[in-house]
Amino acid sequence: MTTSYRTWPNSVLPSTTTHKLSLETAKRSLKHLENEAEINRNQRYIKQIRFKNSRSLELEAPFVKFYNFVCPLPPALFTVEFKRVVAFFLEPARTITVAPLDMEITSRPRHAPQTAAQFDLVARIYPALERLVFGLRLDDARKAFFEEVLEADRVLLVGEGNGRFLKSLIARKRAGCVSVVESSKVMMRLAKNRAGDSGKVGLDFIEADFRVYRPEQEFDYVVTHFFLDLFNPPSQLAIIEKVAELVADRGTWINVDFVPARTLWPGILMSLQYAFFRVVSRIESKRCFDESEAAAAAGWTIAETISYLGGLVVAKRYRKGLVGQV
Repeated sequence: MTTSYRTWPNSVLPSTTTHKLSLETAKRSLKHLENEAEINRNQRYIKQIRFKNSRSLELEAPFVKFYNFVCPLPPALFTVEFKRVVAFFLEPARTITVAPLDMEITSRPRHAPQTAAQFDLVARIYPALERLVFGLRLDDARKAFFEEVLEADRVLLVGEGNGRFLKSLIARKRAGCVSVVESSKVMMRLAKNRAGDSGKVGLDFIEADFRVYRPEQEFDYVVTHFFLDLFNPPSQLAIIEKVAELVADRGTWINVDFVPARTLWPGILMSLQYAFFRVVSRIESKRCFDESEAAAAAGWTIAETISYLGGLVVAKRYRKGLVGQV
């Protein structure tokens, strides 16, 4: 079977609108703050405000990033809460003594991708780091429900990393198609080299952020190994909903991941691990979260679970649909 490799085009990324405005324009536009028309239309947007100056600060607020000076977009984009934020920070922003910078306003939808984690730096040493801390036990967890994946016709591996699970899968899989979505260029190259000859299995490598991936066909199985733990709950929910969109009716999603530690030493270990990857790979989350509630909200039902490392790692087999349909 053929092996394809492609980079997902930038044209599918959510559009971003950027405006550069003068200080005078910013001041004049403040007059529109009193108009609260069409406020409800904007509840689906993430709202951020940032002042790039000596009083550096980042807050949740309506739908904009501010650099140095406050400048609102048209009044329909604002809520009462945002007006309070502007009122509080307007004076400090005006009295900054540093030279004014250009101000940039950027809008994006709620579930638009954040900057992806950057694993290129640790891609080559990642297996050694993992085995230094956990031995081979995470590899054992990756093999959960392995026989079922072997039998699936169309399999999607999300955030596969350097291809250790992929190599094991295609070594025993006799037919079907496996697609691999990975955002790290170095990880993707390592996975491709590790996979080698795929035999009768069709292999498709897609270098992309999973959140903007748009396949042409649905999958029978989606597999995520130590992927969701990189994200905070809102991003987890968006990813889980995306998985549900890509899986056929009665399809299966297998997720293997860390869960919140319940005792002292595992908690310390997880804190150190997250601190390391926050610095080196710029992951989004500061700690791990249990995805079960988000999965249920997205229409997934847990069919089976297997615990590893004393319950610190859990493999879950989800089925798409209601409880009575499992």
